[in-house]
Amino acid sequence: MDRKAFNQCISSGFKTYKKELEEYPQPLKFCSIAKLCASRAKDLKEAILVCSQPRESKESSGKGISVQIRGKTRKLSLEEYARICPCEVERLKKENG
Repeated sequence: MDRKAFNQCISSGFKTYKKELEEYPQPLKFCSIAKLCASRAKDLKEAILVCSQPRESKESSGKGISVQIRGKTRKLSLEEYARICPCEVERLKKENG
């Protein structure tokens, strides 16, 4: 489905499910309709259930090591950093005891 068709589906979804989604907050309404339009849910109840579940969070910003890769700063887990550059991890361990 292209972007224009998806946007039309979202628009008509808000009109179609206006009464059913009345009690829910706006982000949940949009998420539910988007799941239906993307065919990731069979019906509205399933879409609401999927959108109501908490998201899996990414690694917290406090953990990891910031590195620059191709000019962009990324935060890598210590395991990933050790895999890429084991010699640097050994140096850091010696410095920090």
